[in-house]
Amino acid sequence: MHNASSDVLKVIAMPLEKGLIAVDSQQHALFINGSYFPAYPDIACGSFEAVQAFKPLYTSSKEMGWDIQPDIDNTRYEADVTLIALPKNQIEAVGLIAHGLLKTKAGGHVCIAAGSKGGGNRIVKNLKRFGIEDVQQETANRCRVVWFTRGDYDEEAVKDALEESGIQSIADGQFVSQPGIYGWNKIDKGSALLAACLPEGPFANGADIGCGYGYLSVEALQKWGCTSWHYADADFRAVEICGQNLEKHSLNSGTHPHWIDCTQKLPFSGLDVIVMNPPFHEGQKGDPEIGNAFIRNASNALKNKGELWMVANNHLPYERVLKAEFRQVEKRAEEQGFKVYRCVK
Repeated sequence: MHNASSDVLKVIAMPLEKGLIAVDSQQHALFINGSYFPAYPDIACGSFEAVQAFKPLYTSSKEMGWDIQPDIDNTRYEADVTLIALPKNQIEAVGLIAHGLLKTKAGGHVCIAAGSKGGGNRIVKNLKRFGIEDVQQETANRCRVVWFTRGDYDEEAVKDALEESGIQSIADGQFVSQPGIYGWNKIDKGSALLAACLPEGPFANGADIGCGYGYLSVEALQKWGCTSWHYADADFRAVEICGQNLEKHSLNSGTHPHWIDCTQKLPFSGLDVIVMNPPFHEGQKGDPEIGNAFIRNASNALKNKGELWMVANNHLPYERVLKAEFRQVEKRAEEQGFKVYRCVK
């Protein structure tokens, strides 16, 4: 849910700032996929609530005093005004619009924004799916903003959108996942290569950093049977669903979930083994420093002679940091555009 661009966040409240949507001190505003940013306008409403599943944005917004939840089901109010910053994943985006319709009072206002290249040109079409055609719109900062008064809508279409964007079975029933989680509907090729390279062990305690929906955690625990296993991700939904997949495979004994920013210091240490397929994008920009931070944190969380098993895209320059952090670094596989490393602390 975290990939709404800063341009989208800058323009989403434009209809309120221009007085095209009126709010007052008795009203409640809801911001779905919202996060604080310096230019954010002060919405003059009585109460304000936001939803953000990505831990770094959740934390920075919380630190600015926002009333913010990681899960839209935990919001407490029916909104007079709902703002929705759409992510690029279209299944997820349509699902957020459906949630917004349900969370907004009849006669209230809904304001939706997306980047022109990130689904902005599909907002009006997506609204027609719900029977909503009387809308206003503007473009600014390479974004489109669409707003309307919440009247009647197609309740069956909303139900379908929530189902399509919700938790569902993938990979021939081996796992459950949800649109919006990284690589949500497939087994990632790099992770599959890493899983094929994992040794027999044994390891007593370990972790999966950046666990996603839990593929690597399931593969590692089926092979090692660790008595203690930590799984961590910055996406609240990923942590929840990884836990469901561990339970689905009867591997949830001795497991510890962590909804955290994995580029920051990890809340566990002294581990025998860590597996990871670190992300290298935040928004649209590739950033190897994300993976470098994962590597340093993994090193700090391992005990002496502990092992890191890691997969990365071939073009990513992680070798320097790996060699600085680990006594022994060996490439175990290189194929299909990926490389697998075993590193010993």
